[in-house]
Parts: sequence; structure tokens; C-alpha cells
Amino acid sequence: MSFTTSDVASAVDHLRTARARLDAATATLRLAAGLDWTAPAGDAFRAEAAQVLAAADGDAAALDLAVLVAAGCEPRDVAP
Repeated sequence: MSFTTSDVASAVDHLRTARARLDAATATLRLAAGLDWTAPAGDAFRAEAAQVLAAADGDAAALDLAVLVAAGCEPRDVAP
């Protein structure tokens, strides 16, 4: 299967968008987890949020790597 330059550029754009959305979502979750809840539910939420954030950190690293790989497939201007 072959891919066009625009296919690769589109893939890179989608990966960067996914990374930005993941950053926004984790920022919101970190903010919520940082609230000073004294109820037992607050402790449970913080524990669950920590697990989700740990998984999201792994996803972020995978997205960063995917962007680098996909961007490396984009053609470069080569001087004659």
C-alpha cells in the first residue's frame, strides 16, 4: 500500500491534534485531582485519577514517537 505526501501530512496533523487533546484532557484531570476534597470519595477519585494519568503519560509518549516517525516520512526539500 502506498501513501501520498498529503496522506502522511494528514496523519501527522491528526497525531498532533490527538496529542493536544490528550494534553488538554490530562490538564483538566490534574486540576480536578488537585482539589482539596476531604470526603472519602475524594481520596478514591485521586487514586483513580492517578492511574488514568499514568496511562495517559504512556499514551502521550506513544503519540510523541508516532509524530516523530510520521514526520520523518514526509518528503524534505533537497537542494540540487
